[in-house]
Amino acid sequence: MKKKHQIKSQHCLKHIDKLREVLQEPRLYDFLAHRYSHYEILERCGKIYPVAILDKTIRRITYRDPIVMAPEKWSLETGGFIIRDPAYRIFREFTGDSIIPDETYRMVNIRQTEHGVIIRCDIGRYDLMLDTCDCLEWEILKVLSETSYWQAMSFEALFKRLELRKYLHAHIKDPLMNGTGRSAAIAVSVLTSFFNKEDQGFLLGYKSTKGLNAGQMHAIPSFMFQPEQGYRNEEFCLLHNVRREFLEELFGIKAPKDASYRWFFQHKPVQYLDKMIEAGEAELWLTGVVVNLMNLRPEICMLLRIKTPRWYAIHSSAHAGQDEYVRVNEEFATIHECKGSSKESVPGKFDSDAELFHSASLNPGDIVPPGAAAFWLGIDALRKLP
Repeated sequence: MKKKHQIKSQHCLKHIDKLREVLQEPRLYDFLAHRYSHYEILERCGKIYPVAILDKTIRRITYRDPIVMAPEKWSLETGGFIIRDPAYRIFREFTGDSIIPDETYRMVNIRQTEHGVIIRCDIGRYDLMLDTCDCLEWEILKVLSETSYWQAMSFEALFKRLELRKYLHAHIKDPLMNGTGRSAAIAVSVLTSFFNKEDQGFLLGYKSTKGLNAGQMHAIPSFMFQPEQGYRNEEFCLLHNVRREFLEELFGIKAPKDASYRWFFQHKPVQYLDKMIEAGEAELWLTGVVVNLMNLRPEICMLLRIKTPRWYAIHSSAHAGQDEYVRVNEEFATIHECKGSSKESVPGKFDSDAELFHSASLNPGDIVPPGAAAFWLGIDALRKLP
């Protein structure tokens, strides 16, 4: 039995290597850009990222930010989905990933207003997200990896082979703006900008989690917008989620069992972050709302702008306490500090896009789509902010 399991594991590893090879093919991104060409598609340095940009509003994040809207009464849908395929979730579980059915906030729909977009929300679940959204990413990579001549096919012929995506579009007019029939979980990606003495850096990390994105870069912190402790109303706050994940992902501190939703308030890194924000030494900005075209899930992009070199000096010092030293949690294999040449005394003067692209190795196949969006929209914001 053990030998059979080893053989199956080796087969899975070979299979996922083929899927990841597809991620390196520019024609994949050309196809998605063509399919969703009625939206602005993220493009830098001649590279297309599978990201549709819905909004590029730059403004400070407030405690009860109007970009997300809660329902009058929470409703968790567990059935009646337009598309549902457990293949990707089963694959993740087989490779040793623990899929916990945690609640997430999901997108009901997105409305454009004169002040920016508003995301109407309700409650979803992580496992249902995999079955009704991330199945689309699994499908496109699997179909293309099994079709030897796909690069020679027309975009229309490619689309016809994607049964789940085709069926979704046939029943929902615009699934980028409408989450009906799916558990379209909302995620958040934050570009953290800081100073190491006079040099400005940006925190990216290589994903260590199992699945299609293992080994790809992402912004830190990046997370599901969710009621982690089960307090749906109290945790329905972007600032609350950012502060919690800031502690979890940058300092490797987990919530204790049966914790209050305020469990992280007492930790020194969060208290110091709060003091910096109050003193104007750190700022949290909304930089955009995008949709990942691989899985058609919405992502809120932000910039955590830490303006004082003291933050990095304190948290990288050998004298920092065990819970105060910057170290990523198990979601990331390693941390990558992308360095720009900007000086603290010259805000907004960064390397060119090309220099940043090569500094961070930002090929579309090497970074998850929302990570690329958070990075480039965050850079755009830094260039505009005083």
